[in-house]
Amino acid sequence: MTTKEYINEAEESLLHTYNRYQIVLEKGDGVYLYDTDGKKYLDFASGIAVFAFGYNNKEYNDGLKSQIDKLIHTSNLFYNVPASTAACRLKKLSGMDRVFFTNSGTEAIEGAVKTVRKYGFNKDGRNDHEIIAMKNSFHGRSMGSLSVTGNAHYQDPFKPLIGGVKFAEFNNLESVKELITDRTCGIILEPVQGEGGVFPGDEEFIKGIRKLCDENDILLHELQLQLAQMKNERKEAQKNAQLLDNRINILKREEEKNWKKIENKKKKANEKLIYLKNLGEHIKQREKIEEKRKEELETKKQINKKMKEEIKNETELKKKEKQKKIIEEAQLLKKQRKDNEDLIAYLNNENCINNQSKCAIIKSQHSIGKEKKKLLERERKAKLREKLEKQLLEEYRLKEEADEIQKKREKEEEEILKRLQTTTQIDKNISEEIEKINLNNVMNGDFDNLSNNINNNM
Repeated sequence: MTTKEYINEAEESLLHTYNRYQIVLEKGDGVYLYDTDGKKYLDFASGIAVFAFGYNNKEYNDGLKSQIDKLIHTSNLFYNVPASTAACRLKKLSGMDRVFFTNSGTEAIEGAVKTVRKYGFNKDGRNDHEIIAMKNSFHGRSMGSLSVTGNAHYQDPFKPLIGGVKFAEFNNLESVKELITDRTCGIILEPVQGEGGVFPGDEEFIKGIRKLCDENDILLHELQLQLAQMKNERKEAQKNAQLLDNRINILKREEEKNWKKIENKKKKANEKLIYLKNLGEHIKQREKIEEKRKEELETKKQINKKMKEEIKNETELKKKEKQKKIIEEAQLLKKQRKDNEDLIAYLNNENCINNQSKCAIIKSQHSIGKEKKKLLERERKAKLREKLEKQLLEEYRLKEEADEIQKKREKEEEEILKRLQTTTQIDKNISEEIEKINLNNVMNGDFDNLSNNINNNM
């Protein structure tokens, strides 16, 4: 896999809680790191002051491998050799009486907050004690740690936090004194604040805090960060503050970078979301128009169908009427012929020899009448033929009109189908964009925007 493929796989699988550099680290040796492309880096971070032994340290690796072969985990319900051995060595190095192991710096702060609260409860049985922390401090991202972090930027998205916490000005002893009451059970501070720069505590301020705690029976929690891991810095802290009679919390500091970039990205995402929302409303309006057009087309289709049926019924009715008329005329002609034949037979049977001239006249008239009837029959047939031709021409014209209407209707249906397919594709693209924006909001911790997006799309 390429570096880009690894990064894409991670972005699709991991929750986006950090902005990472666009490199993929693969291995380390000493103070150097190597990425998947084989590029070499000099490491000044050590995993944010966590892996200070360096990479591929043989003694460290052998110790881990040896313990893995023996025992990995048993829970806190049992004793084990590595935990007690490590605690004894840490006591000697720190000069403290007890050790509390945690998985991270923020868990160490959680332990500190619970310790001072329990200390106050054991004194007087009250559960309304307060903790004093410093402004512009940073202690972690869990709820307890955020509650004693003096920075609204980290706190606001997760309020309400744990109560009973007051904030004093760092290096201002009077502001601390003003906050102390009979409910104060602990003070928590960093000898050197690292949020937004490097701000060391004044010797007078730190000693004054120690004195206030002694006079008021208050626990003081001093946070020795990465500096406490370095021998020279630890000796300097002991010399200046002399506060090591309380427990030291060994913390892992998390550095936050590029907040302005994140805010700009959120702003752009919100603008894009508003645009997509307006586009979605526009598409909904278009869908309504298309539905209306479809209904109109269906109505027109029904009207055309009804018209076609009426034309067909009318044509059939006319045919039946004409056929009936032809049959009636044929019957009338047949009757006339029969009457003429009867007349001729009557005249022949009279045997009127004396009236031969009269019979001749009658026969002549009969012959003339017969010729006249033939002429009338020809005229009637010619008129009938002319009517039939007109009828056929009318039927052909109606059929052409019906075919033209059908072609026009099919063309309109094809256009509507294309519009509906386009609308469906646009709707699908909008849903994908909204899902991406919601995922970015989740990864950036912007749960307010995520909630608003969900409500807007419901």
